[in-house]
Amino acid sequence: MAGIHVRLNTMDPTIVPLTAPNAGATAAPPRTLIEWLAFAERALAADDAASAESAFAQALELAPNDRRVLDGLARAAAALGRADGEIWALRRIAELAPDDAIAHAELGDALRRADRNDEAAGALFLAKTRAPRDRQIRWLAWHTLPIVHADRASFDRARTLWDQELGAFEAELAERPPTPAEGLALLTGATNFHRHYLGDPLVELQRRYGALLGTLARAAFPGFDAPLRGSGAKRRRIGFVSAHLREHTVLKIFARWMTDLDPARFERIVFALEPRRDAWTDRLEAGVDRYVAAPERIEALPATIRDAKLDVLVHLDVGMHPYSQLLAPLRLAPLQINTWGHPITSGCAALDAYVSGAAMEPPDGAQRYSERLIALPNLGSDYDRPADPSDYRVALPDASLAGYFFCPQSAHKLHPGHDTVYAEILARCPRHALVLVPHPKAEVRERLERRLAKALRARGVDPARRLVVLPALPYRDFLAVARHAALLVDSFDWSGFNTSIESLGAGTPIVTLPGDTMRARHTAAMLGLLELPELVVRDVESYIATVCAIASDPERRRALSTTISERSDALFRDPAVLPALTEVLA
Repeated sequence: MAGIHVRLNTMDPTIVPLTAPNAGATAAPPRTLIEWLAFAERALAADDAASAESAFAQALELAPNDRRVLDGLARAAAALGRADGEIWALRRIAELAPDDAIAHAELGDALRRADRNDEAAGALFLAKTRAPRDRQIRWLAWHTLPIVHADRASFDRARTLWDQELGAFEAELAERPPTPAEGLALLTGATNFHRHYLGDPLVELQRRYGALLGTLARAAFPGFDAPLRGSGAKRRRIGFVSAHLREHTVLKIFARWMTDLDPARFERIVFALEPRRDAWTDRLEAGVDRYVAAPERIEALPATIRDAKLDVLVHLDVGMHPYSQLLAPLRLAPLQINTWGHPITSGCAALDAYVSGAAMEPPDGAQRYSERLIALPNLGSDYDRPADPSDYRVALPDASLAGYFFCPQSAHKLHPGHDTVYAEILARCPRHALVLVPHPKAEVRERLERRLAKALRARGVDPARRLVVLPALPYRDFLAVARHAALLVDSFDWSGFNTSIESLGAGTPIVTLPGDTMRARHTAAMLGLLELPELVVRDVESYIATVCAIASDPERRRALSTTISERSDALFRDPAVLPALTEVLA
């Protein structure tokens, strides 16, 4: 939908009106509404969003209900990283134009990108009622699920409604194929990321979704499903693509896949899907043969990758970003590999293989993928040992408590089934609290805290004394929280990888209940490599009993910590991974 602006995720609500824009930007300060608008648009075109925002704010004083002004404020706020400012302006537009589907859709899109999914769903519902045949509005509404479900009924309802809408899109696209512009807009509008956290194996659903993406991709990029030949070069040409080439779980897991491949045998080309970068990006760029920055127009990237004449293309995190979703259905190299930066099968016929870690896979793991499963040794990751923790200490609300359990998993993973389990643990361990670091956004944290508090009170546990929900922490502070915890309590259905391996590196025991998919077995795999099967339990009651038994026995906890520290080399800088990966890529 051409009317929806795809803006940057933003954070700061402040809009600061200035008396005049930057000196020298124009011959004379603007005075009229038209002059302020013209100045603001020139500033935006020159990437001077601060001056643009100031000018739009001046225009707002002259015309507080002018849609051009409000739209400009939203665009400037987005460019500056001010989510609440963008949302405020778009909400005002929707209030002034209550029957305008695009106004409600743009508001819903901005709320969704700010992780305010419940509000976003409401705005997108209003948009859909006003334009029921607009596919991009429906696509956004379909993919906007709660991050925190209020209860199990909400969780189950979201899954049912999502699956029904998949069927509706399948039927509709078969009857009325998408145009090229529509295919591109839907592919880049939203992913089914939130559906992945609703607890089922997903492989058949992902095959259906992948086929849907293929329909959109063939419309947007005709001819990009044709077979390709390799480079024919002496060195095999390997491409890697991701939207998370910075300090992020994806790069922590896979950086050495790129930088440490033998440069005599492989030419390593990295394709960025986002412009954000940091010191991790700099190190990656220095360690590969070529780093291709994110293009201004993402629709140019498929041709860029094809023109590189790769032998292999490795997708590090399909499903986490709309641009990875755009590439996944396309044939861009003779061999295309998916892997577990986002540990879900893609369902895309164009992805040939899924590279995983043997220790994480269940016996029937090959059945969990639409791709052919290739298992590297152990965890499949050549992971660096974590840094030393900081001196940070969690301030517990009750000084009489002996310690705390730490669940470091994101709010996406903590579905309502966790609540009664954690409440029971705290009821049986009255001298311990539960500490969470579930999300960087305050609203998401507050929703999760309210839901958990309700379960705690139902079990006779006072959440004011026993529940601590922390904001996002600096890396070394996070490690400190993990190190000083009595135990880590893992999430069900989707366990920790980065959080677990780094907490085990800090010497802290973790109790886990593995499931029947790789994403539910990360922590169990690590504990298997550490030869600590007693921390891998078979059911919920064993999970509760094991946590409480270790918490009540400080000597056992210290012995476990010592054992973890003595054996932790098994988790880091695994010398078996790169040779095995080399064989796959060669």
